[in-house]
Amino acid sequence: MPTSPARGTRGQGPHLTLLGVGAMNSPRYAPAGLLLRHGRSAVAFDGGPGAEPPVCLDAWLVTDEHAELRSALHRMAAEHKLVPQAGDLDLDGLAVRACPVVHTSHPAWGYRIEADGLVAVWAPEFWKFPAWADGADLMFAEASGWDRPIRFRGGVGGHMSVRDVATEAQRRGVRWLVFAHIGRPSLRAIDAGHRPPWGEWGSEGRTYTPTHVPTGRKTGERSPRRQTDCHADRDHRPCQRVTRSCSHSRPCPFRAGLRADMGHLDHDRHGSGVQGWKTAQPMPQERWEADAMSTHPSRRNPVRRTSDRIQWWLARVLLAVMVIGLPAAAVSAGLLTYRAQMHTGHVESSARHTVTAHLTAAAPVPSNNDYSRVPATAAWTAADGTTHTATVRMWPGERAGTPVPLWVDHQDTVTSAPLTRGQAAAAAWTTAAMTAGTLSLLCLAAWKGSVCVLDHHRYAQWDAEWSQVEPRWSKRLPS
Repeated sequence: MPTSPARGTRGQGPHLTLLGVGAMNSPRYAPAGLLLRHGRSAVAFDGGPGAEPPVCLDAWLVTDEHAELRSALHRMAAEHKLVPQAGDLDLDGLAVRACPVVHTSHPAWGYRIEADGLVAVWAPEFWKFPAWADGADLMFAEASGWDRPIRFRGGVGGHMSVRDVATEAQRRGVRWLVFAHIGRPSLRAIDAGHRPPWGEWGSEGRTYTPTHVPTGRKTGERSPRRQTDCHADRDHRPCQRVTRSCSHSRPCPFRAGLRADMGHLDHDRHGSGVQGWKTAQPMPQERWEADAMSTHPSRRNPVRRTSDRIQWWLARVLLAVMVIGLPAAAVSAGLLTYRAQMHTGHVESSARHTVTAHLTAAAPVPSNNDYSRVPATAAWTAADGTTHTATVRMWPGERAGTPVPLWVDHQDTVTSAPLTRGQAAAAAWTTAAMTAGTLSLLCLAAWKGSVCVLDHHRYAQWDAEWSQVEPRWSKRLPS
């Protein structure tokens, strides 16, 4: 059970504890999260399975209300009778402001925390360094990429690299920089022994206070800090401010107002989140890290839905068809065609024979000097002594009596030659290629069609759930 937050002493500044420092599906760390304690107040930022706050909370704020862990966060916040969302907060001398950041196609936020004349910033994900973080005493920043930024498909944003964040933070007068959203490229850099050019890697469970000055800067030395309005950025929608006053010594209106909506928002108890994401039960951090990275549908993953499992199995079934079924089908079709053609060739050989006919007259010579084959009449004598004639194609000027080999059937009717082994092989190869191409197209059509149907189902589920949540979500916090 969560315990009451530790009672701090006013004037000592806020205490910020990293609950996790990992990016989504990190194989090593819990999801990036922060616990803020100041006086009698406690506020959680982001987090996820394995990064649960151990104390009672007054609020749970998130930087991305559309994040993949939103369902798990709703379940975890429900244990505190809270609803995680983005917004501003005022708690007994503590001012928390939600400020826009450039990150992805939908609105995303960072938080500027002000208390006792000190400024801390929580901005774990951004594509461009936020101007409202200038001169912060302590900043928890993006660390998904190491030496190059990570750009999202379609150019809708991404993640700034550690090197760029360090350079920009130092230039903008940030006094203490901690990287708290460590992605796989940064993990490889850590394993290789690299360190940020400025700042330090975040450590799970460590408590930071902005009054601490890191080594290399004299105590009391402060970078010039200009007055910053985080809502002055014209490129972003201003976040809605909501002022609340919470204390453990009296009923908390922040909790009381949100508790009224819990019956509508607590879908996670039935396994479906606000946006249709499957939610896992609480698990140890080590198991969460292993299971979150697993692609097997039997593993418990808080962001895996039923449609994701269907798509997972469908992809593997179609892959098995392509790898195993396609060659087998192509070879089988080729062999069947070859055997059928060879059988036809044997039947035709037994029903046909050759005869030698002779031209009855010289082949005509065209007057236009056209030396292509011309029709001529040839005759032969059958086994029963009867004479037969047929029209054949000969070169111009061929003399009368020139022998001409012909294939005839039992009725002495001119016909084509029987199928040869080469012709049968050619037909077999053609059939095998057509079978492989057709089966590939069918698998591709099945995959595209199934994904389209699953996406349509997801969008419909999203619309249905959003129509229930949006009226209350748009109010941010109850007044």
